[in-house]
Amino acid sequence: NIIMNDKSLASSKLRKVFWAYLAIAMMLLVLCETDLLDISILAGYERMEYISAVVMELIMLITIPIALFMVKMSVLRKWITSDSVRINTRYDLFANLRMLVLALPMILNLVFYYAFGNNPTFGYMAVIYFICMFLVYPSEARYESETNKQ
Repeated sequence: NIIMNDKSLASSKLRKVFWAYLAIAMMLLVLCETDLLDISILAGYERMEYISAVVMELIMLITIPIALFMVKMSVLRKWITSDSVRINTRYDLFANLRMLVLALPMILNLVFYYAFGNNPTFGYMAVIYFICMFLVYPSEARYESETNKQ
């Protein structure tokens, strides 16, 4: 029963972090779309825009597979499950890292989208990250399957 409470508490904290990342992105989106926040300071810097787009595309090609398949890495899975006393703490660290790997580029792409004057490349990448965030949603079922706990 204690493990169940720890798991529920851990899942609850992770879900709060998950929704906080999405809330930050949505607040940025609403503030910029309503012109309450104007961050189009880089509009017209075409070379910088191109380089930023290429770098963000490369980051996307690296971060999404890593975040989605992190748990399949045997070294990481062994590390998470090797110590039954610290399994919740280790899983929390892992789940937070996985969400951060997706949320940070999502928010950065939103910033670039508005900073470069509504460049759709950054908008599409932000949407892709947004969708991927739901593929790593921290549920109790995910916790059980990724830690092999029943």
